[in-house]
Amino acid sequence: MLLDLQVEGVLKMVVRELYVVAAIITGQVQCSACPKPNLKGCYEMNVVVLVKMNDELVEEVETFGGPTALPDVMKAFQDWTGVSYYDFARRYHTTDEDSLDILGEEFAGTKLYFNKVKSIPDENQENSLESMMTLSTAHITQEVADELLEDAYSCQLIYYPKSEYGYFLCVLEDELENENSLPECLKDILACARSKGVQWVMLDRDADTIPELPVFDW
Repeated sequence: MLLDLQVEGVLKMVVRELYVVAAIITGQVQCSACPKPNLKGCYEMNVVVLVKMNDELVEEVETFGGPTALPDVMKAFQDWTGVSYYDFARRYHTTDEDSLDILGEEFAGTKLYFNKVKSIPDENQENSLESMMTLSTAHITQEVADELLEDAYSCQLIYYPKSEYGYFLCVLEDELENENSLPECLKDILACARSKGVQWVMLDRDADTIPELPVFDW
């Protein structure tokens, strides 16, 4: 119960950490590891946030950026929990074990959040906008819908429930390696969203279906 009450606070801390990194990029403060500008003057960086849990409380939130973000955060995860992240993800998604079973009571709930932050300097634009595509939840199976509610894909995908109406899916610019283990319906949705250049997908039970994606009756 206490762990559930921590979720909102954890997400706020994650968002705060990402905004800190975004602020660095906006100010074009660079280091040897990150961020890197592209030809259009846009600064972007892969970011992974490690939320360390200790006895059902948030102990620390660490942000890792740049080309070594993934190996660095995986090492930090293992140093903190004593379990390799690859082993954790494999057991979490292929067995009946949950975070408590794998990490033990002391470190249960420790998670990684994957994202990419980007800033395009523009003196005439105070806020950058992200596009969202709205799709029917009929484009996912009922089994996948239930598993999303159970937080079954948190190691492969950034997403948030939309009350009982659906879900918000974050679409990273580049496909992550661990997306390969997602169900086909989710991979199809992410691929479709990337082809249209959108950053978010809203799955809503009242939205329309589109011909590009399979439809499931449930």
